[in-house]
Amino acid sequence: MIEEIANDILSNLHPITVHFPIALLTVSVLFEVLSAFTNVSSFKITAKWTFLTGYVSLLLVLGTGLLAVNGPYANFNEKSAELLTYHKAAAFISISLFGVLLLWRFFNRLEVPEKKSSLMIYLLVSILSVSVMSFGGHTGGLMVYKHAVGIHPQDSEVELE
Repeated sequence: MIEEIANDILSNLHPITVHFPIALLTVSVLFEVLSAFTNVSSFKITAKWTFLTGYVSLLLVLGTGLLAVNGPYANFNEKSAELLTYHKAAAFISISLFGVLLLWRFFNRLEVPEKKSSLMIYLLVSILSVSVMSFGGHTGGLMVYKHAVGIHPQDSEVELE
């Protein structure tokens, strides 16, 4: 009984937490773009803090994903296993790209570059990072909603009264 509850909690951490970095990092990039074209200081502040919070949550989500993929409800068929390969690749690529952006910020006092050419490169890498992360979210959604990965068999049967 306790083991089943623990398995349920561990298996559900990934779907519970996965939306935070997607939202935060996407909003961060949106505010970076707005800031670049309007020079509104509150946009810069919002972008910085949503980026930092989003990156920390991305690290946590990576951990919960690794727990889920090795969990008791990780029921993969051939197609979902292929999707998992793409999902993992997107996760590691996006966390690496966002990591490069974090290092870039770190060496620039947590700010984005001010020089126009550097700022445009930073924004392009940011947009690429969000795109790769979104692809990872898409493949994760396909695994769950199309191939029922992570759904326990007893939960997928509806009893009619």
